[in-house]
Amino acid sequence: QSSISSIIDYRLGRHWRFHSGMRYMDVDSDLTRSTVYGYQLVQGQPRLRNTYELAPSSSHTFSTAQYLHGVLPLGATRHVLLLGIDHASGSLGNALYSDGPYLTDPYGKDYRPTRTPDFTASHAAPWTDHQQLERTGFYLQDQLAYHR
Repeated sequence: QSSISSIIDYRLGRHWRFHSGMRYMDVDSDLTRSTVYGYQLVQGQPRLRNTYELAPSSSHTFSTAQYLHGVLPLGATRHVLLLGIDHASGSLGNALYSDGPYLTDPYGKDYRPTRTPDFTASHAAPWTDHQQLERTGFYLQDQLAYHR
């Protein structure tokens, strides 16, 4: 995982302030697991149906938040204003490779066999997914106070 961030706060006179925050993240993760998906009877005895899985994934995202904050006194009223924009974009990709099922005897001496997974067949036709995200939000807020 790697990321880079930037935060800027800048005063614009006595009553106004500008804020900017940005971040880019790059994440790669490989998950390896062994999963039991039920059982199967073999000569009247239950055998666990095990599967080895390899699930690599990656994401690349950029997000930013920019806003202007100010206080505006107008006669007997006081306005606290907030104007901003948020934006996020990125991609997410993942895959699933499996080897199995293979049967094990949960009651036998070799209930946890040493086995090297072979993902060759699964690499030929993997389950994969790729998603893009894009989101932008604008906001304007006015908090009004009245003084007598």
